[in-house]
Amino acid sequence: MNHNSLSARIAAQFHLNYQEQSFIPTLKPTFLSQELCQNLTEIMQDHQVNISQPEARNKLLIDMVIRGVCHYYRDHLILWHHVTTEEDFTQPMIPSYIVARRSPLQGKTVFDQPYLLLCEVQKGNFDDVWAVCLNKLVKVQRISQGEWTRTLFGVVSDGEIWQFSKLQGGLFIREPNDYKTAELSQLLAVMFYLFEKCQLQIISNFY
Repeated sequence: MNHNSLSARIAAQFHLNYQEQSFIPTLKPTFLSQELCQNLTEIMQDHQVNISQPEARNKLLIDMVIRGVCHYYRDHLILWHHVTTEEDFTQPMIPSYIVARRSPLQGKTVFDQPYLLLCEVQKGNFDDVWAVCLNKLVKVQRISQGEWTRTLFGVVSDGEIWQFSKLQGGLFIREPNDYKTAELSQLLAVMFYLFEKCQLQIISNFY
């Protein structure tokens, strides 16, 4: 466990128990993840000719993966991009996606309880971005009623490598295993697993 990492020091500032241990089980691709994998593979193959810059291609990969998975959970979850609130848990220069509960009031226009945050790595420094992601997770936890008892998920990715975490109460856990877009089927299985966890919390009224 790297207690000297920036994210570990941020956790200490918030008086969180910081752990690096696996919380994602061994997963087999589901029918939905296999279906999406095939669709995204075809789309990426088509765009390889049109997008020559790696940065632009990686941004597209992140966008396609998270939007593709969220589509299957649109009855309960909605994806927000570059959202800013009064609490400002989205910082400039780090594009973020926030997966939130679809509001029962006006699902497409009212920003409701967040469950998952994704922060994009732009220059290869994962630890710096993890510090930002953790900061966002804690702020979401502390401004949201009942958030202390339920699980929030954090994702950090540069489009090729994907890293995961969860925050519940005073415990922040970073998954030590990296997942890669090159192994798309496995990556999507993890993403579907996290979205399923988010949806189950909503269905169970666990908020």
